[in-house]
Amino acid sequence: MNRQNWHSLLLEAILNAIFALLKMKQLDKAKELIDGFYTMKFNENFIVEQIRINFMTSLIQYTSTKDKSEIQSQLLSIKNLRLDHLYNDLKFAANQIFSLY
Repeated sequence: MNRQNWHSLLLEAILNAIFALLKMKQLDKAKELIDGFYTMKFNENFIVEQIRINFMTSLIQYTSTKDKSEIQSQLLSIKNLRLDHLYNDLKFAANQIFSLY
């Protein structure tokens, strides 16, 4: 595997861990992990990961505000870009968080 694939796999694992922490209602740990992303620089090869980072941040914010508007806006943008698989995955994730909080 090349370096970019390893980075992608690592980001995917961390994003999945953040989501799992949200589902377990361990918000402090989820916030700690997501905050680490904002100190990193990503190039355009990681655009899907950047979208997921922003989406996870919005899910974390939702847990305290109960405001779905940012999440709905992001989902609409993803849908308009015809990123159907990503849209379906993130919509499913959002609905899980909505039902828990």
